[in-house]
Amino acid sequence: MARPKSSGPTDHEIAILKVLWQEAPLSVADIIARFPKEPKPAYSSMLTIVRLMDKKGYIKHEKVGKAYYYSPLLEEEKFSRGEIKKLADIAFGGSQYDLAVNIIKQEKLHPEEIQELKALLEGL
Repeated sequence: MARPKSSGPTDHEIAILKVLWQEAPLSVADIIARFPKEPKPAYSSMLTIVRLMDKKGYIKHEKVGKAYYYSPLLEEEKFSRGEIKKLADIAFGGSQYDLAVNIIKQEKLHPEEIQELKALLEGL
């Protein structure tokens, strides 16, 4: 049975994007070396995923000599905003305010973080 299509990057693809958002362009070997999960994926497995991500339009490739180097096309900030909106839609009827308040109430914030939030709100 085939897997259902996802509406965005999978968790594994997001981990690869995070590597590329920090530093790009990278080869497949470079991505594996910086990949946070252990054990590291096999080269052939990573190559398959990276090629699929390229095909989906999440990343692009550039050939340098015999090697391919990959860079993100999906912007980190745009992706994060979309994920926050999805979570707000699912859990809070679309209210990003309710999402933010809920996160703040549940987190144990340090005094410096509270001051940063106050300064942020005052600057709006």
